[in-house]
Amino acid sequence: MSVILHSSGPQANFKKGPHWYHESPFLPYCWEDRQEPGAPSLKHTARQKALEDQSELRLEMFENIPWPIALELWEYLGHCKKRTLFMWKIMAASYPREFHTVSSYYCLWTNRPMEPLKGYVDIMSSANCDWRAVLSLSSGYATAEDLLAIGNMKNLVALEISRTPWKLHKYAPEITPRVANELENGVIRTWVDLAESTGSLQHLRVLRLYHQGMIKPAALQLLGKLPNLQLIIVYQCEYFTQGFRCERRPYSGKIEMEGWNALRLDWALKDATEDGQALQHLGPLLDVYRGALKTQPNSSSVEDPPSPHTLGADVPIMEFGLPAMDHSDTMKIEVRAQYSAKSIGILTRVPNSTRKRQLPLPAESKKNGKRVMKDRGARDMTDLLKDFL
Repeated sequence: MSVILHSSGPQANFKKGPHWYHESPFLPYCWEDRQEPGAPSLKHTARQKALEDQSELRLEMFENIPWPIALELWEYLGHCKKRTLFMWKIMAASYPREFHTVSSYYCLWTNRPMEPLKGYVDIMSSANCDWRAVLSLSSGYATAEDLLAIGNMKNLVALEISRTPWKLHKYAPEITPRVANELENGVIRTWVDLAESTGSLQHLRVLRLYHQGMIKPAALQLLGKLPNLQLIIVYQCEYFTQGFRCERRPYSGKIEMEGWNALRLDWALKDATEDGQALQHLGPLLDVYRGALKTQPNSSSVEDPPSPHTLGADVPIMEFGLPAMDHSDTMKIEVRAQYSAKSIGILTRVPNSTRKRQLPLPAESKKNGKRVMKDRGARDMTDLLKDFL
């Protein structure tokens, strides 16, 4: 069973923390009309008292509670339609073996996220990787600090960054609209530094970038240091578009860029074997991630063993859209993609066994770019007589 929350905007004047931006921790008033005569049972009263304000619950409270009792609490919240993100996280962390069979997916979609977005990033993070995080956000709502905070996530498996325009809130018309931020190479460098020093981003498998005009192809070399990153999609990113348009389609159908195989979408559409798969990479982010799980990066040879940095399929998934682009309409996605096919690139990691090894040139051949004859040494009259005799 999945928990999916569509929220047009955050609650107003609610100060219990970022977990309650879009949900209320309280049970509905008088939601339960009891028909049985007499007082309710002690078990019923204790359960209702424990769940009347979920913000007061803590992970430590469930250390000695067996799973059957915890399941009753979760089912009770389902009856009154109060299964919240906060309670979902407690269940996923306390009962990793059992809870994924009951609720393996939590999703939050909002057109108007609360700011700063770092609060949502902190909510999604799990140091013990109790759940997998799939994050879609607009850089129009994100500050530089918000983008840098993504680099601290240890359980992030798929990331999409778009540039949806910042929308003015109807309850705050006096706020001046601001210019959207964009992802830069410096942010990518910070992510990689954090990954190497703290062990974050080790499970990131899919990265999709839309309309990010500041990021340059040199960032691919940095992203190659993330061990499990397998698929990168760049959609109308200016510097990448310039690079793609300068290239002619090679015989293999792909060009190599900073250790990655780059396939331009218009090349893929002309290839019957690549056509359907290329368009699938532009579908819903969660579907793209699940498709990427079927293959292992760098596993095309004996020298390249499958990466161990992969969370199991039994780990629940938490997906946030802050806000997210709509990829559900397949026909619309295909039409837009064909219109911008020369500006869309699909990059997959080059296996280590097939990377080109550039050998250093001899020192003699570097002089003025001219060939230099090898010095065989001087020969005297004695050497010439030996050759003659």
